[in-house]
Amino acid sequence: MTPIQPAFSLATRPQRKSVFFTTLSCLALAAAGTASASDTTSDAATATAASATTETATANPMTPSAAWARATAPGIVTGAIYLTITNTGDIPDDLLSASSPAAATVELHRHLMRADGSMAMVHVEKLAIPAHGNITCAPGGYHLMLFNLAQPLVAGTHIPLLLTFAHAGTVTTSAVVGDIAAMGFAEASASATAASAP
Repeated sequence: MTPIQPAFSLATRPQRKSVFFTTLSCLALAAAGTASASDTTSDAATATAASATTETATANPMTPSAAWARATAPGIVTGAIYLTITNTGDIPDDLLSASSPAAATVELHRHLMRADGSMAMVHVEKLAIPAHGNITCAPGGYHLMLFNLAQPLVAGTHIPLLLTFAHAGTVTTSAVVGDIAAMGFAEASASATAASAP
């Protein structure tokens, strides 16, 4: 009797191995594609977060402007910086402190008129800046007092300044150094330009 042949044949062992490794390869490629898509999504999210952080950093409502100081004579170890601080935000803020590499210490000060007509300089804990308002530090009023200057303040140079606010955090600016007799930002800027001219 002639044996009946099956309608199909079982795969040989080498064939089964080939199918097995082909399946593994497909799974690996699919996993790599998923990982790549995940990485791309992660990169996009990171870029979006970085962009949002940059926008937040540039939106600081506290804006210092017109910062200036007078030149100091040799041997003088104190100086003062005057400026205007504008608050474009919806909430009041306070200037808590200031620092500069030009001096060992920077303090918030104010001149007050005594009953006898003499002037007194007092330390203040903070300067309040109203929402959508400003405060101007000027001779005879509020100012940033520099103690133990690293070197005399020279007309035509600039003083780096770091301001720290209660809500807005830190803001950097610089003050132009004008002539020793300057009475405001415009005079200080003009004398600084003249001093630095060749």
